[in-house]
Amino acid sequence: MHLPIAERELTLKRPDGTEQAIRVLLWKPEFRHERGWEVDFEIRGPGGEVTRSHGSGLDAFQALYGALHMIPILMDGLSALGQVSAHEDDWHWFPAIPQLTKPTPGKPHSE
Repeated sequence: MHLPIAERELTLKRPDGTEQAIRVLLWKPEFRHERGWEVDFEIRGPGGEVTRSHGSGLDAFQALYGALHMIPILMDGLSALGQVSAHEDDWHWFPAIPQLTKPTPGKPHSE
């Protein structure tokens, strides 16, 4: 596996006051013949735990979007362990991406 294209260092502060490091890594989109495009990512921590997953799609943009959509979903599960933060803030900086819907057919607004 190549070097990641993005990485974020986070801190998990448990209710007892102890802190543990968490790292989120994201790799560049890759075309994987039969499966289309994929973007691998990992959440390393807390402790020795490693969560690996990927976003997939018909093209590199869709695969990247899928990975960026999955990361905050998996990060929210860590909140049960304590406060996850980044950049000395009380938030992990992975906002949930709203679900986009297809435009509804109809008349243009200009008519």
